[in-house]
Amino acid sequence: MSKWLTLPVLLVLVTACNDGTDEIYNSSFQDGLDHIAAEDFVRAEVYLEQALDARPDDQRTIDLMFQIKHYQKAVEHFDRGEFDNSLEELDRVIDTENG
Repeated sequence: MSKWLTLPVLLVLVTACNDGTDEIYNSSFQDGLDHIAAEDFVRAEVYLEQALDARPDDQRTIDLMFQIKHYQKAVEHFDRGEFDNSLEELDRVIDTENG
């Protein structure tokens, strides 16, 4: 009888331990993607940072942050007429696997 009681108690404990980080991650990550699609990279970074707070080791989010950073650098170099530097930064963006 105690075996049958143990499983439901464990299930309750496991679900109670979820402190909402999955919801925070999913919401923040999606908001980040939405802002990337809208080319609002500053706001995308804010939301992706929130996603990383919820899941610090999430490689896809880390890679997206890397891509945003280097894309912004590419634009800065381009605006200054530093086209070779801009292309180097864009290569970093393109070569990122999970972004």
